[in-house]
Amino acid sequence: MNQALRLIAVPTLVLIVAAGCGSDQNVTTSSPGAPVAVAQTKKAAAPTTVVAPAPVAVSLSDLKALGSAVSPVRGTIKINGTVYDNSISTNFGCGTLAAWDYDLSRGYKKLTAVIGVDDGSILDDIVTVKLLADGAPIGQATASLGKPTPIEAGVENVLRLRVELSRSKSECIADTGFSTNIAFADAKLTK
Repeated sequence: MNQALRLIAVPTLVLIVAAGCGSDQNVTTSSPGAPVAVAQTKKAAAPTTVVAPAPVAVSLSDLKALGSAVSPVRGTIKINGTVYDNSISTNFGCGTLAAWDYDLSRGYKKLTAVIGVDDGSILDDIVTVKLLADGAPIGQATASLGKPTPIEAGVENVLRLRVELSRSKSECIADTGFSTNIAFADAKLTK
């Protein structure tokens, strides 16, 4: 009886082990007095991993401001010792308010930026940025020299984005008209 169990158990174990090896195989087993058995196993399909694409980000500096009286300056700005390459900024001159409007065409989900006063600004003002989506407020941040503030706002299904900038002082250098340089640094729109 023990020999009969061995004749049945050994070929079965060989088939089980061969099936788990991971490659196509032909397995031949034979036992004394038993017919030859051939089994073929197939390699298991490799697992597949699906990776979602990273969100596409567009720099706000790549978009043109619509009909602004004070157009933003595009380029590099330094806030609290950190250099931000894709930024927009403006110098208030002797005024206290500025605004930029952008056509987002309902094509983005989120806006992120760092609000701050450029390290090279002549005056130390407190600046405020208000974000409006189709006229409704969606975010606000306040910053001052050496104290930048990150801001994030949802802009899904927004047609027009308005960035309103203000400052606490109305001082300026009379000869040049220069004053506080406010930056909307590294502003990105994510699709």
